[in-house]
Amino acid sequence: MKKNYKRNWRFTLKLLAVFGAMLSAGSASAQLSGMYTIDSATARGGTNFQSFEELEDTLDSDGISGVVTIDVLANSGPYDVGSLSLSSLAGFSGANSLTINGNGDTLRGRSNVLEIEDVSNITFNNLVIEKTSGTGNLVIIRDEASNIMFDNCEIISRKSGGFDAYVLIGDNSTDVNTITIQNCKIWNGLSCNKKRRMLE
Repeated sequence: MKKNYKRNWRFTLKLLAVFGAMLSAGSASAQLSGMYTIDSATARGGTNFQSFEELEDTLDSDGISGVVTIDVLANSGPYDVGSLSLSSLAGFSGANSLTINGNGDTLRGRSNVLEIEDVSNITFNNLVIEKTSGTGNLVIIRDEASNIMFDNCEIISRKSGGFDAYVLIGDNSTDVNTITIQNCKIWNGLSCNKKRRMLE
Protein backbone atom coordinates (compact mmCIF):
# COMPACT_ATOMS: atom_id res chain seq x y z
CA MET A 1 0.00 0.00 0.00
CA LYS A 2 1.42 3.32 -1.08
CA LYS A 3 1.23 6.27 1.43
CA ASN A 4 0.84 9.86 0.26
CA TYR A 5 3.38 11.63 2.46
CA LYS A 6 3.10 14.87 0.49
CA ARG A 7 -0.60 15.14 1.24
CA ASN A 8 -0.08 14.35 4.94
CA TRP A 9 2.58 17.06 5.17
CA ARG A 10 0.27 19.67 3.68
CA PHE A 11 -2.58 18.68 5.98
CA THR A 12 -0.29 19.00 9.03
CA LEU A 13 0.89 22.45 7.90
CA LYS A 14 -2.68 23.68 7.44
CA LEU A 15 -3.65 22.32 10.85
CA LEU A 16 -0.75 24.13 12.51
CA ALA A 17 -1.73 27.38 10.74
CA VAL A 18 -5.32 27.11 12.02
CA PHE A 19 -4.19 26.47 15.62
CA GLY A 20 -1.72 29.35 15.40
CA ALA A 21 -4.44 31.74 14.25
CA MET A 22 -6.69 30.61 17.10
CA LEU A 23 -3.96 31.17 19.68
CA SER A 24 -3.09 34.64 18.38
CA ALA A 25 -6.76 35.64 18.35
CA GLY A 26 -7.13 34.52 21.94
CA SER A 27 -4.09 36.47 23.08
CA ALA A 28 -5.28 39.62 21.27
CA SER A 29 -8.41 39.77 23.42
CA ALA A 30 -6.73 39.07 26.78
CA GLN A 31 -7.83 41.18 29.73
CA LEU A 32 -5.54 44.06 30.68
CA SER A 33 -3.11 43.70 33.57
CA GLY A 34 0.12 45.59 34.25
CA MET A 35 1.70 48.73 32.79
CA TYR A 36 0.56 50.48 29.59
CA THR A 37 1.11 53.83 27.88
CA ILE A 38 -0.88 56.31 25.83
CA ASP A 39 1.31 57.97 23.20
CA SER A 40 -0.22 59.58 20.11
CA ALA A 41 3.09 59.41 18.21
CA THR A 42 3.50 55.63 18.59
CA ALA A 43 1.35 53.15 16.69
CA ARG A 44 -1.11 50.96 18.60
CA GLY A 45 0.46 47.68 19.63
CA GLY A 46 2.06 45.83 22.50
CA THR A 47 1.44 47.91 25.61
CA ASN A 48 0.76 51.24 23.88
CA PHE A 49 -2.53 52.89 23.02
CA GLN A 50 -2.46 55.75 20.52
CA SER A 51 -5.53 57.44 21.99
CA PHE A 52 -7.96 57.37 24.89
CA GLU A 53 -10.58 55.95 22.50
CA GLU A 54 -8.40 52.90 21.90
CA LEU A 55 -8.07 52.41 25.64
CA GLU A 56 -11.85 52.77 26.05
CA ASP A 57 -12.56 50.23 23.28
CA THR A 58 -10.15 47.69 24.82
CA LEU A 59 -11.59 48.12 28.31
CA ASP A 60 -15.11 47.74 26.92
CA SER A 61 -14.31 44.53 25.06
CA ASP A 62 -11.78 42.87 27.39
CA GLY A 63 -11.92 44.40 30.88
CA ILE A 64 -9.07 43.92 33.36
CA SER A 65 -7.69 40.99 35.34
CA GLY A 66 -5.30 42.77 37.71
CA VAL A 67 -3.87 46.14 38.67
CA VAL A 68 -3.63 48.32 35.53
CA THR A 69 -1.56 51.51 35.29
CA ILE A 70 -1.78 53.77 32.24
CA ASP A 71 0.95 56.40 31.80
CA VAL A 72 0.16 59.17 29.34
CA LEU A 73 3.42 60.25 27.72
CA ALA A 74 4.07 63.85 28.76
CA ASN A 75 3.46 66.45 26.03
CA SER A 76 1.97 63.83 23.68
CA GLY A 77 -1.48 65.45 23.65
CA PRO A 78 -3.92 67.07 23.82
CA TYR A 79 -6.21 64.08 23.26
CA ASP A 80 -9.53 65.06 21.70
CA VAL A 81 -12.55 62.87 22.43
CA GLY A 82 -16.25 63.31 21.89
CA SER A 83 -16.92 61.74 25.28
CA LEU A 84 -14.79 59.19 27.12
CA SER A 85 -17.09 56.62 28.75
CA LEU A 86 -15.92 54.12 31.37
CA SER A 87 -19.08 52.13 32.01
CA SER A 88 -19.89 48.63 33.34
CA LEU A 89 -16.36 47.34 32.70
CA ALA A 90 -15.49 43.72 33.46
CA GLY A 91 -13.01 42.63 36.11
CA PHE A 92 -12.91 45.71 38.36
CA SER A 93 -12.75 44.92 42.08
CA GLY A 94 -10.90 45.84 45.24
CA ALA A 95 -7.88 43.93 43.93
CA ASN A 96 -8.25 44.95 40.28
CA SER A 97 -7.96 48.69 39.74
CA LEU A 98 -7.18 51.23 37.04
CA THR A 99 -4.85 54.22 37.49
CA ILE A 100 -4.40 56.80 34.74
CA ASN A 101 -1.34 59.01 35.22
CA GLY A 102 -1.91 62.02 32.97
CA ASN A 103 1.57 63.56 33.50
CA GLY A 104 0.00 66.98 32.91
CA ASP A 105 -1.48 66.13 29.53
CA THR A 106 -5.01 67.02 28.42
CA LEU A 107 -8.16 65.03 27.72
CA ARG A 108 -10.33 67.43 25.74
CA GLY A 109 -13.95 67.17 24.63
CA ARG A 110 -17.17 68.99 23.88
CA SER A 111 -20.01 67.43 25.92
CA ASN A 112 -19.76 65.11 28.94
CA VAL A 113 -16.01 64.86 28.48
CA LEU A 114 -15.66 61.99 31.00
CA GLU A 115 -18.47 59.64 32.06
CA ILE A 116 -17.93 57.05 34.81
CA GLU A 117 -20.82 54.64 35.40
CA ASP A 118 -21.25 51.36 37.29
CA VAL A 119 -17.52 50.80 37.78
CA SER A 120 -15.16 51.06 40.75
CA ASN A 121 -11.55 51.61 41.77
CA ILE A 122 -10.34 54.16 39.21
CA THR A 123 -7.78 56.87 39.97
CA PHE A 124 -6.87 59.85 37.78
CA ASN A 125 -3.56 61.54 38.60
CA ASN A 126 -2.27 64.84 37.17
CA LEU A 127 -4.70 64.84 34.22
CA VAL A 128 -6.18 67.98 32.65
CA ILE A 129 -9.85 67.45 31.68
CA GLU A 130 -11.03 70.28 29.47
CA LYS A 131 -14.38 71.17 27.92
CA THR A 132 -14.02 73.38 24.86
CA SER A 133 -17.64 73.74 23.67
CA GLY A 134 -21.10 72.18 23.76
CA THR A 135 -23.64 71.58 26.51
CA GLY A 136 -23.72 68.93 29.22
CA ASN A 137 -21.16 68.38 31.97
CA LEU A 138 -17.40 68.00 32.18
CA VAL A 139 -17.35 64.91 34.42
CA ILE A 140 -20.29 62.65 35.32
CA ILE A 141 -20.02 59.99 38.04
CA ARG A 142 -23.16 57.88 38.56
CA ASP A 143 -24.93 54.50 38.54
CA GLU A 144 -23.19 52.67 41.41
CA ALA A 145 -19.74 54.07 40.70
CA SER A 146 -17.48 53.80 43.74
CA ASN A 147 -13.92 54.42 44.89
CA ILE A 148 -13.20 57.02 42.21
CA MET A 149 -10.34 59.46 42.87
CA PHE A 150 -9.10 62.60 41.14
CA ASP A 151 -5.73 63.75 42.51
CA ASN A 152 -3.76 66.77 41.34
CA CYS A 153 -6.01 67.22 38.28
CA GLU A 154 -7.37 70.29 36.50
CA ILE A 155 -10.99 70.36 35.40
CA ILE A 156 -11.51 73.28 33.02
CA SER A 157 -14.44 74.67 31.07
CA ARG A 158 -13.43 77.32 28.55
CA LYS A 159 -17.07 77.65 27.50
CA SER A 160 -18.62 80.83 28.92
CA GLY A 161 -22.06 79.31 29.54
CA GLY A 162 -24.62 76.72 28.59
CA PHE A 163 -23.16 73.73 30.41
CA ASP A 164 -24.58 72.06 33.49
CA ALA A 165 -21.76 71.26 35.93
CA TYR A 166 -18.03 70.84 36.27
CA VAL A 167 -18.45 67.56 38.16
CA LEU A 168 -21.87 65.91 38.47
CA ILE A 169 -22.00 63.19 41.13
CA GLY A 170 -25.13 61.04 41.41
CA ASP A 171 -27.58 62.27 38.78
CA ASN A 172 -30.51 60.65 40.65
CA SER A 173 -28.82 57.24 40.69
CA THR A 174 -28.23 55.08 43.77
CA ASP A 175 -25.13 53.87 45.56
CA VAL A 176 -22.51 56.33 44.36
CA ASN A 177 -19.84 55.91 47.05
CA THR A 178 -16.40 57.21 48.02
CA ILE A 179 -15.71 59.84 45.39
CA THR A 180 -12.50 61.74 46.24
CA ILE A 181 -11.40 65.00 44.61
CA GLN A 182 -8.19 66.28 46.18
CA ASN A 183 -5.44 68.74 45.28
CA CYS A 184 -7.42 69.64 42.14
CA LYS A 185 -8.20 72.91 40.42
CA ILE A 186 -11.69 73.36 38.97
CA TRP A 187 -12.02 76.57 36.99
CA ASN A 188 -12.87 78.24 33.67
CA GLY A 189 -9.34 78.75 32.37
CA LEU A 190 -9.26 82.51 32.94
CA SER A 191 -6.62 84.34 34.95
CA CYS A 192 -9.06 86.13 37.29
CA ASN A 193 -8.71 84.67 40.79
CA LYS A 194 -12.44 85.17 41.45
CA LYS A 195 -13.17 82.59 38.80
CA ARG A 196 -11.00 79.88 40.35
CA ARG A 197 -11.95 77.23 42.83
CA MET A 198 -9.25 75.18 44.50
CA LEU A 199 -10.04 71.84 46.16
CA GLU A 200 -7.42 70.66 48.63
